[in-house]
Amino acid sequence: MFKDFRNNLRPGRLVLLIMGTVLVTWMILWLWGGPTASIAKDQALHLSKNTTAHTPGRQNRRRHSATQTTAKSPASSSGGVSSDETVNRDAHIVFLRNSEDYQRLRDWATANGFDPIGEIPQLRALKFSLSDEDFHRLLRDSGIELEEESDTLVSIPDRLNDKYPAWTGNPGPAFGDTYRAFLGVDIDNPERGHGITIALLDTALFDHPALKNAKVTSVSHQDSQDEAIATHGTAVASILTGETGISNAELLAYNVLDTEAGNGSAFDLAAAIVDAVDRGAALISMSLGTYDDSGVLHDAVNYALANNVLLVAAAGNNGVEDVCYPAAYEGVLAVGAIDADGNVSGFSNYGEGLALVAPGVGLQVAAPNDEYGYFSGTSAAVPCVTAVLANYLSANPAVTPAEAYARILLNCTDTEEPGFDAISGYGILDAERLAEQDEHGIYDAAAAGITLDDATDTLTVAAQNTGTETIGRLVLTTEIHGVELVNEFEDVAPGTIVSAQGNLPDDIWKTTDTLTIRTTVSTPDVADVRQRNQTHRQTFEVPVPADQ
Repeated sequence: MFKDFRNNLRPGRLVLLIMGTVLVTWMILWLWGGPTASIAKDQALHLSKNTTAHTPGRQNRRRHSATQTTAKSPASSSGGVSSDETVNRDAHIVFLRNSEDYQRLRDWATANGFDPIGEIPQLRALKFSLSDEDFHRLLRDSGIELEEESDTLVSIPDRLNDKYPAWTGNPGPAFGDTYRAFLGVDIDNPERGHGITIALLDTALFDHPALKNAKVTSVSHQDSQDEAIATHGTAVASILTGETGISNAELLAYNVLDTEAGNGSAFDLAAAIVDAVDRGAALISMSLGTYDDSGVLHDAVNYALANNVLLVAAAGNNGVEDVCYPAAYEGVLAVGAIDADGNVSGFSNYGEGLALVAPGVGLQVAAPNDEYGYFSGTSAAVPCVTAVLANYLSANPAVTPAEAYARILLNCTDTEEPGFDAISGYGILDAERLAEQDEHGIYDAAAAGITLDDATDTLTVAAQNTGTETIGRLVLTTEIHGVELVNEFEDVAPGTIVSAQGNLPDDIWKTTDTLTIRTTVSTPDVADVRQRNQTHRQTFEVPVPADQ
């Protein structure tokens, strides 16, 4: 039996598979549930992200009144700080209620030998490096009410603090130099990204032929010491722009992470965000993160959003249900990573705050000594999203950032569970679909998610109308060990996801260690204009019993 989520029960196919000298008969019996409405992305999209796993804001701050005479600075919540003390343990970040108090405290501190080591006037935030005794004196003698928090470590995703162990496993097949084609980027258009400035907040950059003709302005914050770590920022830059880049946008590069350990501070990151906004950046790309909330970082994100700047950040590389900050803040596009088969990689963090996924396994990028190497992680996925947005904003200057935020999600290709899910967000980034969303006459169907419930052996396969016209007949073919099972769907509207579900036989794992499932879509009555998204493949390993 074979039945989809929209049509009535269709005749199935019984298949006998002969494996080895011992004949094992398999009956692949598809037991489909009752008719149900198909899933449309525009019915599920919310501009605000659900970040219930985190409580962004100022919960780490302590309030001090003007009359308080004693206080104790909370210990830094950052774990795994390297011995070079990127985050100063004597650092105190203070926030003032208004501009007048900010200037009063700054003037008083300077006059009394407590010069701040950092300041962000736009956020009314100052950073001091003081012993507890001196900080108590500042609180006592200045007579100014303020809020306080400790600084927080931010890092390259692979070097985040020790909250979670490092992820190990096979990330999936590599993209190499195919990621632009996979996304449908029009690389023959020299005007892509023209007039848009992207702020890259990362490590220092080194010179490379890939960036030879790129428009890059570097803004120095950390000293460049180790080219091996500087490779991170340069790799990200080469995905954003230049000879191998997705966009030809201008780049404003901030080295907010040191090149000795790939670490930086939340205060310095916040300062760079604010400066990038004030310098006119339309987009901010952050292939970095922290598992610790930060009031000053959250304030900087809100400053950018209030000034119509789009922020894109890495979800993290620990393969856990915990999206890093600043990606977890509402309004920031949190990006996960997929492999070249279009499947979410095991290292990619997930959660309700995840927005979308993009190429993040084995991208060919700039490497030291004028060579090219391979780059994996949510760090690689972030510039894919940022650059595609830059191209879209350049070609559509009347589109607001809020509209761009919504449209990039509406035009993702669905994967994993049908509709929004915590593993892939709204799906896979699709530059071509985003660019052509308002054009009529596009017939395009995409093979979408393939998921298998380990507990019940329930398989779900899906397809999506990723064109702009209703498809009268969409055929989804599922191949398992050479056996083809076919579902047909009628009158599938643009953006609609259709899916089918059934159970594998109980003894399937007795005859195989891995199960590769391939789906293909076709539109028999019309020509499908995009061939790159018509197939999808997923390989599943023997599930681990629940009691192990």
